[in-house]
Amino acid sequence: MNPTIVIATHKRVELTTGLINNIFQNQPLTNVVLVVSDHKEIVHFQKIENKLLHIVKAENKPLGLKWQKGVDYARQIKSNPVIILGSDDELGKDFVVNACNKIREGYHFIGLRRFKVKSNKKLYTIDYKPAMPIGGGRIYSAKLLDDINWKLFAPNKNRKLDDDGWNYTLKSNRKILLVSDIEGNGLVVTANKGSWPMMNPFNPYHPNISVVCVE
Repeated sequence: MNPTIVIATHKRVELTTGLINNIFQNQPLTNVVLVVSDHKEIVHFQKIENKLLHIVKAENKPLGLKWQKGVDYARQIKSNPVIILGSDDELGKDFVVNACNKIREGYHFIGLRRFKVKSNKKLYTIDYKPAMPIGGGRIYSAKLLDDINWKLFAPNKNRKLDDDGWNYTLKSNRKILLVSDIEGNGLVVTANKGSWPMMNPFNPYHPNISVVCVE
């Protein structure tokens, strides 16, 4: 297999750098396609010495087009599976190994119904209430992506970017897996929340989530 993580980042250089280094330490032989808009940030990320890091330049808006350019590059390097990850998201150890094992078991999409959030020095475990899984940590097989011509994001959108990928997945009729036992399956994603600009600031009282525990 040739697993690839696609990340789009903007104005969070230090955080994204740490998370990328974490990927290379804990997810063996995994490509990272990093989509960047600012030239100075590109120069910074180019200093990370790892042949598995692929930097793609794209305007920051529309965001759908920016993300899709990352997916298009993943297609060029014959990725399987493709994992979508936010630039403030951290993967648990061996997440990619476990994701590949799920693909080998015959699943073509794996999504998470539970995730973790680091905010204000606390670690929250969160259940996601909507029918579709969270956007971070979505795992797509190459076969499913072939079915939809690798189109995961609407290029003209800036909001609700996760909806199209989920709708395309349902229409593909491929075997999907939605995971609530993230620890048991080794598929933990932790969103890091802080003072940097973000589309979805953490609100533990948001109606779409339920706090399971706080550490």
